Amino acid sequence: MIALIVGLIVGYLLAIPPGPIGIAAARTGLRHGSSSSRMLALGAGLFDMLYCLAAMFASAGVASLLHVDASQSPAALVVGVIVALVIAAVGVYQFRNPVELSLGDDDRQDRSNGARPFMTGVAYALANLANPTFIPSLLVMTAYILGMGLVGSSLADRLLFSLGFGVGNFLWLVTLVSIILRYRARLPQNTFTLVQRLMAATVVGFGVLSMIRLVAL
Repeated sequence: MIALIVGLIVGYLLAIPPGPIGIAAARTGLRHGSSSSRMLALGAGLFDMLYCLAAMFASAGVASLLHVDASQSPAALVVGVIVALVIAAVGVYQFRNPVELSLGDDDRQDRSNGARPFMTGVAYALANLANPTFIPSLLVMTAYILGMGLVGSSLADRLLFSLGFGVGNFLWLVTLVSIILRYRARLPQNTFTLVQRLMAATVVGFGVLSMIRLVAL
């Protein structure tokens, strides 16, 4: 049960930085209402759960690199530092390239059935595979979760964490759309940009601190 709770928290928090799926959910909510946006979030959350489950089984090697000790080979240390640098670089890129969120009155259209928003969410989730930072970031995240001992290595724990991760992503998208529908007249672009840059700065700090820890060993 702890694995499920950790997955919920991690999935919810990692979904907060605005991105294409969040924007799609927001537009769907404005166009077709909250029920359609929930179907989109369900499609995206389902595939996030599957991605997370795959990463949990593939991240053991990454976890060993990020938790290297002085007795391990210099090559492993170098690779671990490179991974940390990549994390920081991703954060820098996100900081310098915030996503534009345009929500106008022309986005409010007719209603849509449940299948179409669901497949839209699936399509956006599949499009993540084209992002060169998506899979490495997911591998690093699951490696740290396993390496820190927050989730056990058993099949049940990995399944529960992945389920929680997908549900957390779903819940954040539902939360986001609820906020936008309630306060859509008071959501300036600069607020979204600020949130993105704060979260990107956190990613940069995470990568830098990981690199410092590795080099200091």
